[in-house]
Amino acid sequence: MTAFFFPNPPRTKGYFARVFLWNSMIALMAAPLFAQQGALSIGSASTVPGSTAVLTVSTAANGGVQPAVLRWTMQYPPDVTGIDVAPGPAAIDAGKTVTCSYTISSATCLAWGENVSVIQDGPVATATFQISAASKNRIIAVSNIMGSASDLQGNSLPVTSAGGSIALLLPPAITCTPSGGPRVLNQYFAAQCSATGGVPPYNWQLNSGALPPGMSLSGHGASAQIAGTPTAAGVYRYTISVVDSSSPSPAKGTLAFAVSIQSSPEKFNLIGSMPHLAVDENWTTTFTLVNTSASDAQSELNFLGDTGNPLPLPLTLPQQTADQSLQTTPTFDWTLASNASLIVQTASLANLPSQSGSTQLTATASMGGFAIFHLYPSEQEAVVPLETRNAPSYLLAFDNTNASLSVALANVAVEPANVSVLIHDDTGVQIGSGSLALLGGGHTSFVLSDLFPITAAQRGTVEFDTPPGGQISVLGVRNAAPGTLTTIPALAGAAAGGGTMAHIASANGWKTTFVLVNTGTSAAPAHLQFFDDYGNPLVLPLSFPQSGDGVSVFDSKIDRTLNAGATLLIESEGPLENPVQTGSAQLTTTGNVSGFGIFRYEPNGQEAVVPLENRNARSYILTFDNTAGISTGVAVSNSSLQPVNVQVIIRDDSGAQIGNSAIPLAANGHGAFVLANQFPVTEGIRGTLEFAAPAGAQISILGIRSPPTHTFTTLPTQTR
Repeated sequence: MTAFFFPNPPRTKGYFARVFLWNSMIALMAAPLFAQQGALSIGSASTVPGSTAVLTVSTAANGGVQPAVLRWTMQYPPDVTGIDVAPGPAAIDAGKTVTCSYTISSATCLAWGENVSVIQDGPVATATFQISAASKNRIIAVSNIMGSASDLQGNSLPVTSAGGSIALLLPPAITCTPSGGPRVLNQYFAAQCSATGGVPPYNWQLNSGALPPGMSLSGHGASAQIAGTPTAAGVYRYTISVVDSSSPSPAKGTLAFAVSIQSSPEKFNLIGSMPHLAVDENWTTTFTLVNTSASDAQSELNFLGDTGNPLPLPLTLPQQTADQSLQTTPTFDWTLASNASLIVQTASLANLPSQSGSTQLTATASMGGFAIFHLYPSEQEAVVPLETRNAPSYLLAFDNTNASLSVALANVAVEPANVSVLIHDDTGVQIGSGSLALLGGGHTSFVLSDLFPITAAQRGTVEFDTPPGGQISVLGVRNAAPGTLTTIPALAGAAAGGGTMAHIASANGWKTTFVLVNTGTSAAPAHLQFFDDYGNPLVLPLSFPQSGDGVSVFDSKIDRTLNAGATLLIESEGPLENPVQTGSAQLTTTGNVSGFGIFRYEPNGQEAVVPLENRNARSYILTFDNTAGISTGVAVSNSSLQPVNVQVIIRDDSGAQIGNSAIPLAANGHGAFVLANQFPVTEGIRGTLEFAAPAGAQISILGIRSPPTHTFTTLPTQTR
C-alpha cells in the first residue's frame, strides 16, 4: 500500500484536474437540486494500537437519483499515522475509480469515471487506517465532511454525511501515587498502584531493571504496592508491568521509573521557567531535558495553571515502549545520567479540555532544557526556551504590520506580582503602558494587539518589568501568514549588547530579517557585519522596511545609531532564481544594542529565529531528535580572527558517546549541514551534540528542527 505513509502520498493531480474540468463544464448546465437526499456514511471498526482498522464508506440514494460522482473528505486525529483508500464493490460495479488527495490529517476522495453509469447503493470505498502504537484514545473519531454528489448530467444531488469511528482495545494502564519513586536511604516509602482497562484478572510483574534493595512489588487483583525501606544508595531504573487476560494474546501495560536513592534528602534548586504550555486534543507540549552536569542528577518538572495551582497533565514518555502507561500528574521527576536527555510529552486525548500554564524545572545539579508546543492539524510548532535569567526587565520586539504577536507571561515567584508594561514604537517613543496582575506561580497569555490596541499595525517593543524581589519569564510568538509560528527571543533590558547570529540565508526563496533593539536608556551605535562561509565579507541586498521607500542597497555591513528603546529592521532577500547566499552576522556596539534574525523560506512561508549569541561558553550542547522522519539542521560559526577546528562529541539519549568529529572553520567562517548527512550515526535516534569552543575563540551554534511537514523550529543550545 504505497499510500500508507504520508511522505509518499499517491500522485492524484492528473486525475483531479480531469475531473474538476469535467465538473466545471457540466456545472455550466442548469443544476437544480433534487429533494430526495442521498447519504454518504463511514462505518465503524475495532482494533488495537499499532494495527490497522478498515472502515467502509457507503452510499445510499434513499429512493432518489443514483449519483454518477461522489466526493467526501475524512478527517482524523494524530492517532492515525497513515491511510489508504480503495474502491468498494459499488464503485467497481459502476466502473468507477476512487482517487484521494492525502494530508497528514485528512483524505479528500472522489469516486468518478468518464463512463455513463451510476453508482448503486452499497460500499463505494474501503479506508484502511494505520493506528499509532502509542495511541491512548479508546475511540478515534473519523469525521465525514463536505460530502457532495452529482448525477450523469452534472446536476448537484443533496447529500447527508455521517462519520465513523474506530474503537481501540487498549491494554491495561498503570497509575501510581505518588508518581515518583523513593529518594532517601533507610526511609520507608510506599506507592499505591492500580490497573484499569484491559481484561481482568491481572498479573503484576517487575518487567525490567531492579528495585532498590529493601523495596518490593506486591500485587493483588487490580491493585499493587511498591513499598519498603531502601538500604543501598544509587540510581535505580526499573519498569513494572501488569498483564491482563485478553485472548488470544494477553495485553500489557508498563510504567517506568528512574530514581536516585540518597543518604540524605537532596536539595532541589530552581533551574528555570518555561513560561507557556498548551494542552488539549489539538495542542501538545513536549519537554526536553538535558543533564549538563558530570554526574547523575535528579530533575523535577512542576506544572502550574493560570492561577498558580498545580496543573495535572497526561504525560507520555516517547523514549519508553509503546505500552508505557499515561501518567496524569502535576509533578514529574526523573533521574538522568550525565549527558543524558529526556523527552516528556503531553498526550493528545479526545475531548481533553484546553489547559494552559507554565512549567518550572528544579534539579539537584546543572540541567538544561526547553519545550515545544505543537498544533495539530496544521503541524505548526514553537519553542519555549528555559528562562534561567532573572533580569530587571524583558523586551519583546513586535511587528504587527504584517503579522501578530502573542505573549505569555509567568510569575516564577510564590508571591503575587504586578508586572509593569511599557510600550515603545520603533523610534523609541513610549506610546503606552499598563500592568498585569499575576497570582503566585500564575500565568497569562494574550494577543498583544488585543490587550494593547495601540500596538495594532505598529512596530516597536513591549517591556515587562520584574517586580522588586520577584522573578518572571516571558515568551513571544509571532504568527505570520500562512499561520506560521515563530518564537521571538525575550531580550533582557539594559544587558550588554553585541553578539553573533550563527546563520543567515538570502535569495533562492530565502529571506532573512535582522531585528536590532536598543535595550538601554541612551542612544547607542550598532555595527552589523555579514560574512560568508569562508569568512569573507558577504555582500547582500539590503532593504529597510521602516523607511517605506523600497530602496535597496548592496553591502556587507550596516552602521546605524539607535535611540534608546528604538528598533531597526533590515531585510535581505535576493532574487528567487539566484543561488542562496549563506553565512553569519556579527553585531558590535558600545551600548546595549541586542537583537535576533528571522530567516524565512518564502515558497512555503516557514520561518525560524536566529538568536543573538553573546555567551562565551566552554562548550555548547544541542539536543536532536531524528526519529519519526524529523531532521535536524545545524549551523556553526566562528567569531574569531583565526581559523579553528571545532571538536564535536556525539551522544545518544542515554548519555553514551557514539561518535566524535571536528568541524574546520575559517576565521569568521561558517558551516551548515543536515545532521544525519554529516554524521550518519545520528540517523533515526535522539541524542546530543557537544561543540567545544577552541581556546581563545568564540563560536555560535544554531539547531533547526524540521518534521516531515517541513515546518521549522529553532532548538535552543545549552552551555557547559
